[in-house]
Amino acid sequence: MPRAILTMKNTAKFQLSHSKTLTSTPTPIVNIAGGGEYPLSAFNQFKHFLALSLLITFSFNAFSVDNSQQPNKEEFNKEAYLDLSKPYKQKNPQSATKKDNQATILLKEVADSARTALGSTNSGNTDQLGNKVTTSIKNQAINKTEGLVNDKANTFLNTFGAGRSEVSIGGISAKKLTYSLRTIQPLSELNANSKQLTFIQAGIASGNGNNSRRTTINLGVGHRLLVEDDMAIAGINFFTDYESKSKHKRLSLGLEYQRANFSANINRYHVFSDKKLVNGLQKQERAMSGYDVKLSGQAPYLPWAKIKGTYYHWDATTGPNIKGNILGVDIELTPSVSFEFGQENNNTIDATSYGKLTVKLPLGNKQKFTNFAIASKAFKDSSTMDLGALAWVERSNKIMVEGEGNIPTFTGGMFRGLEYQLVTSPNPPHRVWLDRNLGATKVAASSNDSAAYGDHYQWGRAKDGHQSLNSSKATARLSTITADDKFITTFSDWTKVDNNGALRVAAWKDGGSNDICPVGFSVPTNDELHRETLGTTNNSFGATNAFSSFLKFPAPGIRSSSDGIYRNVGTSLFLWSRTRTAANNNKANSFRIHSSVGFNSPSNRADGMSIRCIRDL
Repeated sequence: MPRAILTMKNTAKFQLSHSKTLTSTPTPIVNIAGGGEYPLSAFNQFKHFLALSLLITFSFNAFSVDNSQQPNKEEFNKEAYLDLSKPYKQKNPQSATKKDNQATILLKEVADSARTALGSTNSGNTDQLGNKVTTSIKNQAINKTEGLVNDKANTFLNTFGAGRSEVSIGGISAKKLTYSLRTIQPLSELNANSKQLTFIQAGIASGNGNNSRRTTINLGVGHRLLVEDDMAIAGINFFTDYESKSKHKRLSLGLEYQRANFSANINRYHVFSDKKLVNGLQKQERAMSGYDVKLSGQAPYLPWAKIKGTYYHWDATTGPNIKGNILGVDIELTPSVSFEFGQENNNTIDATSYGKLTVKLPLGNKQKFTNFAIASKAFKDSSTMDLGALAWVERSNKIMVEGEGNIPTFTGGMFRGLEYQLVTSPNPPHRVWLDRNLGATKVAASSNDSAAYGDHYQWGRAKDGHQSLNSSKATARLSTITADDKFITTFSDWTKVDNNGALRVAAWKDGGSNDICPVGFSVPTNDELHRETLGTTNNSFGATNAFSSFLKFPAPGIRSSSDGIYRNVGTSLFLWSRTRTAANNNKANSFRIHSSVGFNSPSNRADGMSIRCIRDL
């Protein structure tokens, strides 16, 4: 899901990774990833990826032909691979600061070439992507890998036992460093005759960009068996995921199947943590349960290319469930270098493209560039599988949440069991509003249309039941600003705490602890309500004007704070803003619109009034 995708035109993400396997020498990996966004219909996605892969195939073949037929052109230097016996020579020694080590300097130089190659490619010139990748990345990323592996990184990785480990550092160019560390280790005896394997896989990773606070820990145990005369591996795994600061918790059950030319992973995720407050009262979020299916296989007649696909489903509560897919092609440039590109699309976002270059170190001497020939057979012959390869369990390691940017602003539809659509103000700056009051089952057909009245909220309160028609009453004020189902009467304020109202101003904003509006919407401020009501007509804005406006306001009346009785129903409109009044700590700003007059008025915070949500800027 929801994956972190960067804009291809002006950003790039860089990762330095080191890995070691049971059957080979340590295999460090350098990942350079960038993404771009452009719309694409779900129906045309597969055709797009097939066409794009063919374009890259042809461009790579053309590049090889050009080099062989025109020897005077500059050719790729096949001798310029990593040689750890040589000292690293940076391009501009004077530009490096004392804090830049060899790996950092190298990645900064690689960043420039990768950004140029990926950033200048869009849907209109994808046929040039192959040449750009092979010329820019090949001559920059590969030629400048000398000295990238240092003794400290290898010593660190060697402490993780006989399995496979990988450490990654990203975000160097953006000056927002991220990291990840994962390891897979056998628990049962593993040798050439082993037919089954029990293992653990563990990882820890920071977030990226603005979510760098999200340190996620993954811990899982799995069991794999050789099946089908050792031609395939079948396995099952259990994982637990934990975010340290938000304290979200999740369990997962996974099934996997691996062959030489195909792999499949099915994962089911179950959240068992409650809704969490993030950054005090400024953000509230809920982790999401769901599942994903990940498939990978060789492209027909293209043994140097893999087709990858992921389908995912996340269960949301404040918006539609998120259903989407990720489709990609992974092309092997050399035995140590590959380039993956693809797109992600779901029902809440436009299609988003991504690209990733992977360089495995050490490269070895005189590796040949893939000739991208089309094979005579659709697929390579199957081969026996090796449990010692210790392939990673393919799953979503990040806990998906709603209310923190993983789902977009509400665009209309079902919200808490009711249907809402959006309307745009004709008045500058043309703000977007819900088309009806919160709790209303329809848009008003008249000022006294009772189905359009909606709920009556006390100022700053959550949707806890008190707002419902004829909810039960109580006289004792609350000692909190959350959680109660009774309408509080007698006092001018319904709670003993938050006398100046600051907590409730924050609680009624998008993501606040008492957020009653859809994602991306908030209870409007006094100024926002004034602009759409009294702003153009002053006090002459009455109930008739309110109904004839683009907001189609009905006249639900008010539920009195003194006795909980409904008054002025069908004749007057009472609207809360989320703005407090400085002059009287027991009041907040509201709008009262009667038959022929409207005005802004400080009102008792325990009065029950209507709410109309506005989209945040």
